[in-house]
Amino acid sequence: MLGCAVPDQNKHTARPSTTPTPALPTNTDAHTRLDWSEKAIRENRFADALEQLELIPKDAPEYKKAQTLVAAAQKGLAQQRKNEAPTTRERLRRDYQELLTQANPQLNFIQSKFTKMKGGYALWAVHDYFSQYTFSIGPDAKIVQKWIEDNRMELVNAEIVRVGVMGRGGFASWAYFDVR
Repeated sequence: MLGCAVPDQNKHTARPSTTPTPALPTNTDAHTRLDWSEKAIRENRFADALEQLELIPKDAPEYKKAQTLVAAAQKGLAQQRKNEAPTTRERLRRDYQELLTQANPQLNFIQSKFTKMKGGYALWAVHDYFSQYTFSIGPDAKIVQKWIEDNRMELVNAEIVRVGVMGRGGFASWAYFDVR
């Protein structure tokens, strides 16, 4: 029965549709946006649903229902980000390690690691050469700052709150920037 819509017998156990909800034109009414957003939420497309729900005016009769859907979509989006955070963290770790390896071709075997800290994780590039002065000399500070700016949303979603470099020594063998 390709192409036929079959009503859900039990909405709580129904699987999301495999075909994405089509985009809405800009002149769509509030009721259509509400219906579209409900379907997008069922399909776990929380960001798309939020985008449409924000376009429903406060004076529309559907506004109150839209606000309950906004809460559901925000909760779903937060959970989705939390589930994706480990994968995103690992990808960012590899990207960061590669960035500093390319920026410092004279250094062999730059590694990277995470440390758990209050509020999330710190991402470190690790090498014997790195110290508290690493960001004071050479171009590394600007390179890391630009990388943070370019990846800020992904860093936040991956729960990374600090990015820096770390030597293998003891106290004062690190330098970092906080992700704000």
